[in-house]
Amino acid sequence: MDLIEEAVNQYYETFNATDKSIASYILKHREAVEKMTIRELADACHSSKSTISRFIKKIGFAGFSEMKYAIKWQEQKETSEKSYKKSLITDIQMNIEQLQHWDFEEICEAIESSERLFVYGTGTEQKLCANELKRYFWVLNKYVHVIDDEMDFHVLMDDLTENDLIIIISLSGNTPSMLPFAQRIAAKKIPLMSITDLKNNKLAQLTDLRMYAFAHPQKSHLALEITTFSTFFVMVEALFRSYLDYLEQKK
Repeated sequence: MDLIEEAVNQYYETFNATDKSIASYILKHREAVEKMTIRELADACHSSKSTISRFIKKIGFAGFSEMKYAIKWQEQKETSEKSYKKSLITDIQMNIEQLQHWDFEEICEAIESSERLFVYGTGTEQKLCANELKRYFWVLNKYVHVIDDEMDFHVLMDDLTENDLIIIISLSGNTPSMLPFAQRIAAKKIPLMSITDLKNNKLAQLTDLRMYAFAHPQKSHLALEITTFSTFFVMVEALFRSYLDYLEQKK
């Protein structure tokens, strides 16, 4: 089951007749949709741009471009799955293509306006990404507080305010021990940002700000599972460099 089909199946019971019609068209015409504008998709579905946008957000994507990246990545992933090196190249290429079109302005505004910036990584590699983000922003005299573990998160929770920004880095976006913290943060209206793999996940659904890294797992006879984290490090550095551009443009 691919990313789009998985997202549609998850929310299908909440669909109205229009949603079902849009979902059916997208699932039957993936290759065509990948090359369409949102206006062209709306016309093909006999609908409006706003209706298409609402549907896309209903199935867990931030916007139309994000959904198209998911379709394209799925197609390229299927052609590269038999080669471990080609799989890595596909993930990196998709990440680069995404970065060329990604608008970081809203995220940069949130970083600039935050009084405190916290980052939490759910696993070993994610924690390395969190510390890398801290290192980058240190040169700008903007201190990033790295939350080391769930106990620190628990202690910190009551001290968080709407003037803070919390960034959670998670491969799956579905880590059971992390989700209660994310839900509490979202309920308290504290700005929350996620960096996850590009797929429908619970963490991204809770956040208004999100970034995606392309990192699909591969099973191997020699190892249980191989997943690249290089794309997560690229996204973290891209965030920092985009913030530098943002500050330069404000001068």
